[in-house]
Amino acid sequence: MELILTGWKGCAGAIVILGNIGFKNLSSAQTLDTDGAKVLEDWIASECQRHHLARTNLSDEQKAAVLLQTTAVRLASISARGNPESMAVRVEFEPSAAHPPKMPCTRDYRLEYSFLNGWRHRGDIDTIRYHTMSLW
Repeated sequence: MELILTGWKGCAGAIVILGNIGFKNLSSAQTLDTDGAKVLEDWIASECQRHHLARTNLSDEQKAAVLLQTTAVRLASISARGNPESMAVRVEFEPSAAHPPKMPCTRDYRLEYSFLNGWRHRGDIDTIRYHTMSLW
């Protein structure tokens, strides 16, 4: 079966499709609960800790002092998109002395929620994936 839309039917079909995509994109904003925010805070802190543990120019005492600073990650803003079971989350966190120099302050992550396991970090995503999460 082949469907060919031409003329006004093609225009009407394109408007319906684009309207549906636009509506899904605009209505995909979600809120992330405190458990999900805690998972992100822990993940960002562990990324900072891994960076400082791999440094060879610090003594063990200096590494211990820096690692204590990395546990206090403060999130400036959180915005989420997608359905509640699989969300794309944009996190902006406040830089600190323990913040790795090449790590941007705004990151995009993918979180999944399960009734049995709670929130799980599924990995980093790019900006395009964050904005198109409602289409997947």
